[in-house]
Amino acid sequence: MVYSYSVEVFYQLKKRKEKYPVAQLVGRTDLSLFPIAGYLLVGHPDTIALLYFLFFYPITLAHLGVNDLADIKNDTARKMNSVTILYDIPGTAWWVLLCTMIHFMTAVMFVLFLNIWLFMGFGIGFILLTVANYGIMKEKTSQAALKLLPLFHVTMILYAVSLIVYALL
Repeated sequence: MVYSYSVEVFYQLKKRKEKYPVAQLVGRTDLSLFPIAGYLLVGHPDTIALLYFLFFYPITLAHLGVNDLADIKNDTARKMNSVTILYDIPGTAWWVLLCTMIHFMTAVMFVLFLNIWLFMGFGIGFILLTVANYGIMKEKTSQAALKLLPLFHVTMILYAVSLIVYALL
């Protein structure tokens, strides 16, 4: 909890004056560590916890990029150096695509470690993320990002449901 609050303060302060997305890269570790906090709290970091972090971290970065695209006017008004302010809209579209591609690779490693049957739920998520990335790359607009952002949210819900079903079976 102390780490998460500290990172959030760092993120809010650092992104006002940065030239590279350091705040974003560090800031998203709190969200990525949140699901494995129990493992870390009881001193039981293991391969599953590491793979979960590696699977989740790139999707949080991609999601942040889509949020930044959708909210560029607010970031401009507040003088926040978000990914979109730093790299413009086309650069952010590439950021989202790159993070999504890394996510696909780490998600496959995670699923193969746990159970191949998870590909049923994860595969639907991969399709949704592919559609979202295609739309963002094609249009490269704030409106497209806002329209496609829910596909990222549905994907994360699919992942969570898939993991819950896997844990129950």
